[in-house]
Amino acid sequence: MELKSSLVSDLLALAEKLAPNKRWHVETVLRILEVAPGYVREEAVSSLIALVMNASELNTFAVMRLYTACHNDITHQALVQIGAWCIGEYGDLLVSGQCEEEEPITVSENEVLDLLETILISPHSSLSTQGIALTALMKLSTRFSGASLERVRSLIAQYGQNMEVELQQRSCEYSQLFTAYNELRGPLLERMPVVELSTQSAETGEAGAIEDTAAAPIQAAPVAAPVAVAPAPAQEASLLDLLGDSTPAAAPPASQPSSGGGDLLDLLGGLDMSAPAQPAAPAPSMGGGLGGGLLDLLGDMSAPAPAPVAVAPAAAAGIPPMTAFERNGVKVMFNFEKVPNNPNNVVTLNVVTTNANPMPISDYTFSVAVPKVFQLNVQAASGNFVPPSNSGAVTQIIQVANPQRQPLRMRVRLQYNMGGSPVVEQGEINDFPPQV
Repeated sequence: MELKSSLVSDLLALAEKLAPNKRWHVETVLRILEVAPGYVREEAVSSLIALVMNASELNTFAVMRLYTACHNDITHQALVQIGAWCIGEYGDLLVSGQCEEEEPITVSENEVLDLLETILISPHSSLSTQGIALTALMKLSTRFSGASLERVRSLIAQYGQNMEVELQQRSCEYSQLFTAYNELRGPLLERMPVVELSTQSAETGEAGAIEDTAAAPIQAAPVAAPVAVAPAPAQEASLLDLLGDSTPAAAPPASQPSSGGGDLLDLLGGLDMSAPAQPAAPAPSMGGGLGGGLLDLLGDMSAPAPAPVAVAPAAAAGIPPMTAFERNGVKVMFNFEKVPNNPNNVVTLNVVTTNANPMPISDYTFSVAVPKVFQLNVQAASGNFVPPSNSGAVTQIIQVANPQRQPLRMRVRLQYNMGGSPVVEQGEINDFPPQV
C-alpha cells in the first residue's frame, strides 16, 4: 500500500515537472485519479485542487470527469474531496453540458445534489470530506437555479444538530447566511480567484520552492523546524541573491540532489524532507520556552524571548510594528523586540495573525524564508485556528540572527482553509524598519 502511494506521488510530481501544457497536466492528473484513486495521499488534495483552479479554460472538462469518477465510486477520500470541491465551485458549468474538450454529459441539478447528499451520509466519508461536501452544497445555492435553493437549505439544516461539532458549526453558520445575512451570501460564495503559486509539489501539497528559479539558494524555515534548501546553479542576480559565500556553522546542511532520475527529491529540486539532525548537546537556555529541543541557530544569545501566548507584545523601543501581510481579511502583524549590542544582532519577531472575515480559518500555517546570511529560529504557533471577526489571534515567535548586519529580506507563505476551500498566499517583504 505504502509503496503504491509513493509511486502515485512520484507520478504526480513527474507530471507536474514534465507537463508541456496545462491541458496535458490536467488530463494526466485526472487519469491518475481515475486509475488509482485509493493511492492518492490526502495531503496532495490542496495542490491538485489548485491545479484545476489555475487551468480556468479546463474547469468544465475537469468537473465533468471528476463528477463521473465520484458517481462511480465514493469510497476513496482524496478523489471525493477533490471532486466535491470542484462540483461546488463549478457546478453551474457541470449542469450546462457545454464542454469542447470531450463529449458532454447531461447532468441535472437534482442529480448533483443527490451525489453530494450521498457523500455526506456515506460511512466511507471522513469528517474533512463531509465538511467539503457541506461547503459545496452552500456554494451551489448561488450557482443553481432558485428551484434547487430550498433543497440545499434543507440538506444543510439537517446538520445543525449533528454530533460532530465542526459540521454542526458549519451548518449553523451557513443557515444564518440564508436568513440574517442573505445579502452577503452571493459575494461570500463567489468563485475562487486563480491561485498564483510557484511550482506545486503533488506529494506534499505545498509549494515546491519559495525562491524564484533565478535566485540563489535560501535557508527556508517552515512552522515547526528549520529546513534547508539545496543550492541551485549560479545564475544572474535576483532580489534574493545570497550575500557572501560562508554558511553559518549551526545551520543544518542542505542535502545534495541524487543522480537517480526516479528519486522524488530530484523532482523537488533537492529539498531535504528528512527531519533535521538533533543537536549533540542541549541548546543554551533562552527563556520563554525557546531553548529546549530546537537547534541553536542563533549562536550566543542571552536575550530572553517573550512567551508565545501574548497577542500583542510591546514593540522594541524605537522599532515600530509593521503590517507584513494583509489581503482578503487576513492580516499579519510583526512586532519587534531587540536587545541592543547583542553579538549576533538578533531580532525577535512576534507574529500576530487576525481574521476579519465572518468565517473562521482552520489549518493555518505561516512559513518564512530568508537568504543564507541570516539564521532563523522558528517556534511553533499558538494554534492553527484563527477566529472570525477579529475575535482572536494566532501568535508565533520568529528570531532572526543577522551577524553581518545586512538589510533583512524575507519571503512569507500563508496556508489555510476557509469555508472548506484551501488558500495559499505568499509574498516578499523588503521594507523592514532600518533598526531591524
